Amino acid sequence: MREILSEIQQKANETNALILDYIKQHNDIIDNDLFPIFEYALEIISVYSERAFIIETVGSYVGLPSETIIPFLISSELIILSAYIKDDIIDGGLKRDGNKTVHRKYGLKSAILISDIILGIGYKLIYDSIEKHKLNLELISRINRAYLNLCIGQSKKIDNIVDVTPDKVEKSAFLRAGDIIGTFSSIPALIIGDQNLINSFYDYGKWLGISLQFKNDFEDFSINDAHLDNSTFQDIIFKQPNILISYFSNHYSSLSNIEKELFDKYWGIQNNSSVSQQDKEQILELFDEYNIINDAYNHLGRLCENSMHAIKGLNISPEKTTLLELIKLIYHLN
Repeated sequence: MREILSEIQQKANETNALILDYIKQHNDIIDNDLFPIFEYALEIISVYSERAFIIETVGSYVGLPSETIIPFLISSELIILSAYIKDDIIDGGLKRDGNKTVHRKYGLKSAILISDIILGIGYKLIYDSIEKHKLNLELISRINRAYLNLCIGQSKKIDNIVDVTPDKVEKSAFLRAGDIIGTFSSIPALIIGDQNLINSFYDYGKWLGISLQFKNDFEDFSINDAHLDNSTFQDIIFKQPNILISYFSNHYSSLSNIEKELFDKYWGIQNNSSVSQQDKEQILELFDEYNIINDAYNHLGRLCENSMHAIKGLNISPEKTTLLELIKLIYHLN
């Protein structure tokens, strides 16, 4: 399973090289003052590159040449890169993977500007590829819809712990990740016009994207062990909406007033230094008492099973095996 991590990272590095090469060849798009900002954004956000990996894997499965696939590898990462820059601005994030966020390092105006330019380049690549290869315009309409859902998902906030349920979090995960990853996963099938494969790979990517978003929620609580054991909690970082917290919606009325106040106090807090050690320990005890982690982990397992089922009927191939391994990686299976 660790091999697939290196494959994804290799594809991320290759895609980043393709992106930089494309920008350098079209140096009229981003001027010299903005290029370092673009390069920095690509460097700190490129860790999220499963889309390019999936697009190429599915492209190989349906027999498409690299020439046809590469523009979509590049554009998928650029569109998501643009969204992440804006997401950090909306969240007021100061760090991403230990690095200063783009707006923190270069200022708000420059971050917004480079985000818009990146988004424009991504769409230009898609349009150019559709025109060059005489592809179906449904490609662009689907990508537009998925990007709109991504923006809607980022804009919707659940106000308090009482309102957040697992179903609401799953819907939010679909908007923020499921639709966009499902759409890019189905692009190779859209190119060849095979409706059955379009549906299969869209569903695969949709459930995979939702699973990734749930996995991200686990990581927001600094779980760094493969088995998601309570003992692996190091810090508590509340973000909204969060799958772990959502499981308290069924138990909230059972909590004491002091316990309710504890969650209300920290709901929406992202800085773990704001949470006292005593409160962290009490929250973890509540997680344990109500079996929250196991419930959420089982939910993640069901999502991964949905993704596996979506491509269950496909012919066995190295590509299919690779896609299944990616699901297992997300689910932390050995």
